[in-house]
Amino acid sequence: MIRVLHLFDDDAGWEERVGATLLLDRLPDEQYHSSVAVTDGRTRRHLASTRDGIHLLPKRLGAHFLGAPALRTHLRAHHIDLIHAWGIDAALTAAAASAPTPIVVEQFDPGISDRRVRMLRSIQESHRIALACSTQTVRRRLIEKGCDPEACPVIRPGIDFGTINAARRRDLRGQLDLSGADRVFIAPEPASRYGGQFTAYWAIGVRSFVEPRVGLIIPGTSREQARIARLADRQNLSPYFRFPGRSFPFEDLISAADAMICASERDVSSTALAWSMAAGVPVIATAVYSTAELIADRHNGLLVKPDAPNKVALRIAALLDERDLLARMKEAARGQAYEVFSARRYVEQHARLYSNLLGNEELCAGIVDAAYAS
Repeated sequence: MIRVLHLFDDDAGWEERVGATLLLDRLPDEQYHSSVAVTDGRTRRHLASTRDGIHLLPKRLGAHFLGAPALRTHLRAHHIDLIHAWGIDAALTAAAASAPTPIVVEQFDPGISDRRVRMLRSIQESHRIALACSTQTVRRRLIEKGCDPEACPVIRPGIDFGTINAARRRDLRGQLDLSGADRVFIAPEPASRYGGQFTAYWAIGVRSFVEPRVGLIIPGTSREQARIARLADRQNLSPYFRFPGRSFPFEDLISAADAMICASERDVSSTALAWSMAAGVPVIATAVYSTAELIADRHNGLLVKPDAPNKVALRIAALLDERDLLARMKEAARGQAYEVFSARRYVEQHARLYSNLLGNEELCAGIVDAAYAS
């Protein structure tokens, strides 16, 4: 029996929640005992409860390494074999708590800063650690910044197609005061200054002058989301936008949309694009590396050359005329998602990674990127 502790910090978002839930639900009970702990009480409210509950191992004085003594006690009391850290701060806490315990760090964001990568490299010097990368772009960024390539396997996000089908059966549009006659778009969560949500806001604002039944969902909670909401109110554009906060899971909201707009100015996590493809929701995105890794222009989505936000917004607003093309790309995107983002493969590859860590094998042994698997 392998005892795995899933450790979340206060940066954990919907991607981490969905990824961990797949492992908690689908790893065989006869082989794995999985438990969950958080370093922040607010994070606990956003996670589904587990059979053992969710343990709170709080950081002290805002410093994660000061939470190490509580985690160390927990590891010993529960005989934990491996820590799966869903965030870099969680990994730092895990490293400070116990040198012998192997650590998996799940990494979705290719825009990781040099300072944060240096933290990961320092952990690599003293711990057996694997950095599970959601895309080749994430892996490349980590390696470029000095991380060990042999410790950076690519495990694509797993998508539960049952969740998508269940969301389709719910009247999410009605709950958002939208109708089937509206053309609804969605931006990725969370909104950030570089994530392109503001550009999407302007694209829909421009489009509203020629298409009055257009709308945009900007989900989640963040400073940028609040800033856009205030701006919509001041400009009398609020009727065209929905800000549901955490009232609905992001992976459900995708199914309520007709297309996704990801107008990021630089590389960002592409998990939202993967879910959009799986849901048959066409993607319109800027052609940065992280989106171009998944989206081929006019094959399974539409790409726009990165530029000043106002220029990108106008180009996206014009592309919304391509209704027939957007509709035709749904099947290509969904088919690719079925091949690459298998929930079963996601769980199996994590199980193999756990085995490699605990068995002192090469960390990437037996783990092949699903996008390149034969």
